[in-house]
Amino acid sequence: MANEIYSKSWWGSGVCFNTVGWGLVYKPYAQCGAVPALLLALETRATYYENETCTIATLDEIEAIAYTAPPAPTGLLADYTGASAAYSLRNLISTTTNVIRVRRSNDQAEQDFTAAEITDGTLTTWTGANDGFVTTWYDQSGNSNNAAQATAASQARLVLSGVIELENGKPAAKFTGDGYDLTPFNANSSGSYSYVVGAKSVISSVIYCGFGGIQYVLALWSNNIYYLQPQSSGYYGSNATDTTTAQMLLTGVYNGTNGEIFKNSSLVPSSFVASSLGIGVQYFGQYAGQRSYGNIQEAVFWNTDQLANRSGIETNVNTEYTIY
Repeated sequence: MANEIYSKSWWGSGVCFNTVGWGLVYKPYAQCGAVPALLLALETRATYYENETCTIATLDEIEAIAYTAPPAPTGLLADYTGASAAYSLRNLISTTTNVIRVRRSNDQAEQDFTAAEITDGTLTTWTGANDGFVTTWYDQSGNSNNAAQATAASQARLVLSGVIELENGKPAAKFTGDGYDLTPFNANSSGSYSYVVGAKSVISSVIYCGFGGIQYVLALWSNNIYYLQPQSSGYYGSNATDTTTAQMLLTGVYNGTNGEIFKNSSLVPSSFVASSLGIGVQYFGQYAGQRSYGNIQEAVFWNTDQLANRSGIETNVNTEYTIY
């Protein structure tokens, strides 16, 4: 037809594929995109070498296939978004792949494992009758704030003599107090934050965690007091002691003005003390010689106030671990 640039012709591949001068002149006007161009090439080939009608019909079907979006992510981090860091031995979001990296005690080899591979025998097949220690606990928040510990003597244990460490029937990283700690990210925050931890202590100390820079702490101290330190100038301490060694879900929330501590979804009465705990650099599992004694299964951090979501978050964790 007049005034039309043909994308193919009877004299060759057409303007989209022609390397001769006359073809190149018209190429900018022929709308030769990558996918249409590939389809056109097959269509042109079919004109001369194959059954044109059937081939073109097939190509038309391919071209008409609609894009199907992948399913939306599911899990704790999909339901309660914006976490700064999230460590667990389960998938906290459906898009998670590897959750940990483990060192094998007999030859010091290391390998990544998914949550499913921790429980389906893949991990213990790899370790054999040896121990397995966590060298990296991968951040599932998408922020790449992985908790890593390169020192063998300071790594939490996940496998003992070929058997997975368990707490209430679910995998748990064992912190033994003599250096098993993972050093996480430095994420400064000047406002609200929230913190949820699933753990069990064998003596008083459960967990010490914090964001470097500003000294954020959630802990059951060796003096049997719960502490929430949302700022370097003060902290909240429980009004009563607790000598429990039972599995617990510990939650701390701070809205920029007030802080609250919850154990197993119940408020722990506490008072604010306008004095620093004297804590310097923060670690996941210990600080300045004060170390966790027991098992940690999960720890999630938000740099925002999650008080409105607290019940839902705790229900999600408790449904997985049956803590209370």
